Amino acid sequence: MSMRACLWLAISLSLTACGGGGRGGGGGNNPPPNNPPPGNPPPAGGTQIDGGLISGGVRLQVDTGVVGVELDVAVGGTGMVAGDIQDFGSVIANDITSDTDTAEFIVEGAVSSQAALKQGQQVLIVGNATTNVATQVLYRANVKGPATSVTVVDALLGRAEFTVFGQTVSTDATTTFVNGDLTVLAPNDLLEISGTVEANGDIQASFVERNTSLSEYKALGTVAGLTATTFTLGGLSVDYASATLDEFDGAAIADGDIVEIRGPAGNFSAPDQFTAERVELLPTLIVGGDAIGRVEGFIDRFVSAADFDVQTTPITTDGNTVYVNGDASSLALNVKVQVEGTADGNGPLLAERIVIQETNAVRAEGNVEDVDVAGRTVRVLGVTFSIRDNTEIEDGSAARLDPFDLTDLSTGDEVEVRGYIDGTSVVAVEVEREDAEDRAELRGPVTAEDAGAETLELLGVAITTSSSTDYEDENDNTITAAEFFTRVALGDFVEARWDVFSDTSQAVDQLTITGDDD
Repeated sequence: MSMRACLWLAISLSLTACGGGGRGGGGGNNPPPNNPPPGNPPPAGGTQIDGGLISGGVRLQVDTGVVGVELDVAVGGTGMVAGDIQDFGSVIANDITSDTDTAEFIVEGAVSSQAALKQGQQVLIVGNATTNVATQVLYRANVKGPATSVTVVDALLGRAEFTVFGQTVSTDATTTFVNGDLTVLAPNDLLEISGTVEANGDIQASFVERNTSLSEYKALGTVAGLTATTFTLGGLSVDYASATLDEFDGAAIADGDIVEIRGPAGNFSAPDQFTAERVELLPTLIVGGDAIGRVEGFIDRFVSAADFDVQTTPITTDGNTVYVNGDASSLALNVKVQVEGTADGNGPLLAERIVIQETNAVRAEGNVEDVDVAGRTVRVLGVTFSIRDNTEIEDGSAARLDPFDLTDLSTGDEVEVRGYIDGTSVVAVEVEREDAEDRAELRGPVTAEDAGAETLELLGVAITTSSSTDYEDENDNTITAAEFFTRVALGDFVEARWDVFSDTSQAVDQLTITGDDD
């Protein structure tokens, strides 16, 4: 199953699908919040909110004051589904089956057909929310190009991080792979990637396809570091001096524009230099006020539980907001959530329901310190893992007990626990009892660090070092302690290993930077 959809909107007033990305249609140089978009003055009290979400190659703009629209769709019952394709039979995304028999398919900016789409790809479906009859289905890949690095973090959980055409891409167990999987991916593979974009521009892939050839290289992203002839797109340096500019309506490129770049393979110099043949300002979808919305993604701006952004879409909450898998205290920067609500009179989406979602795989290998059968938790290396109904509990020791469950675990048992961060909880995906060892490992995000003292915390567990501690980067290269603590920041994932273990207060034998595990 691929990563589930990121957004559902049932539009109660009006919806416009701007055919081009011209500045009058929203584009990348949108006015700041509380200012009306050009040509569309809002009524008194109207507010523009630019969601900035890319799905199907279209940028979303939520505007509570739109009165002038470029394309009117039937009032009442119009809507949009944005997310990855779960299955076909028409097109199923976000658990909604859309009737696409009469729909127009726009794939990579050109008229196409449903046959060109594949499971896992992120699409935008515009149509009637009451009948689920689609009028248009749009898809553009986030990136098509060569992989310049591939790091498999955890094959069991499907987690890998690689660089494709200058863009950082990560996968997990929900990613759909075509023509290969993590066991065969390698540098120089030609890949098509579709997924959701995190706050820093990294792509969480819902779809990865391995190709034997690509007619051209391309990438979607946000313009940064603009000069007269170059800009950056993720980790890619783009020379646009001789490029054709599409949908800019005569305006110049600007930092913050969301664009697509294209060009032949011969224009790419690995690992991060590209001469663009074409730069297109992405089209914008404008959604009228009082929209009922559902947005899923990472919190990329957080002031408080009543003021945060999800994929740059502003969210607010009130006393009626219902929380699932946590509460208001579970919300924080980079927590993954699904928000359902209605755009209020001031612009942000007023959340009626927030689901705290799983993310950030972690691992602990060591002795069981506590088992709470009634509370359904296991503590290993200072980390308390929650046990849920779908947690796999197995006996991999010489005893090979079968069946084997939580009641069979005892304090002192050697176990390996794999799991993920779900809001403020750590949830176990798998607990396996093993034969006794005298070593231990803990992998998780850095929650505190002191470079001067050369200490840190992983998931709140204090980690101390000594002069004999070895340090490695994400490529298993040996680095110094100074280099390690200079490079590591809060939220980075690190693996701590004790080759002879008694308790976590003793100095670790090795610390390894493993990269972000979203």
